[in-house]
Amino acid sequence: MRKEDLEKEGFDPNFFTNYWKNQKGDVYLFCFEFGFLKKNRKW
Repeated sequence: MRKEDLEKEGFDPNFFTNYWKNQKGDVYLFCFEFGFLKKNRKW
């Protein structure tokens, strides 16, 4: 889902219950069982 769509539904990216960093350095933020990864799109 796009960040804008989540924010319209009330999602706050500053609230998370856990995080996980993989070997590539990507940080996943979790809100309970749902994980989110911010992707930088270069078009």
